Amino acid sequence: MEVWIFEFIGDWIRIEDQVFNKFS
Repeated sequence: MEVWIFEFIGDWIRIEDQVFNKFS
């Protein structure tokens, strides 16, 4: 089981959230 993949996806979701908030 590769847990780091889920942590990586979680980080990307947070980053996209911040970018979306910045440009909206």
